[in-house]
Amino acid sequence: MALKVKDIVDFNNQKEVQFVESSDSIHSVAKKMLELHMGFFLVKSGGEFIGLISERDLIYKVLATATPPEKLVISDIMTTEIVWANSADDLKSALSKLKGGNFRHLPIKNEKNEPIAVISERDITSFLLNRIS
Repeated sequence: MALKVKDIVDFNNQKEVQFVESSDSIHSVAKKMLELHMGFFLVKSGGEFIGLISERDLIYKVLATATPPEKLVISDIMTTEIVWANSADDLKSALSKLKGGNFRHLPIKNEKNEPIAVISERDITSFLLNRIS
């Protein structure tokens, strides 16, 4: 039986999708990342998911450019193209999306096209290590 994205989502027991608002400050989002031990959030505006923000965005688009973070909000630096996987997709497809886009995180939708989780390379590794132990 082929492994499915749903298997990873179930293994990680993620309760809800974490998100930030496009108008949130850089500082508040970095603080939320620290508090929740997460490096990735979906970005919402007006109730719709419009992008994503990752640790890489903060490093490459704020720190590396020496842009004062207090002059920016998340919509200024977020990635606007969201690549999704479906919970029914096979794991190979999800891994191909991660590798093909050079991503470390992949948001997941269910059969109703609703966001249900975000999986990371680390989540997949933990799942696979558990399966072979």
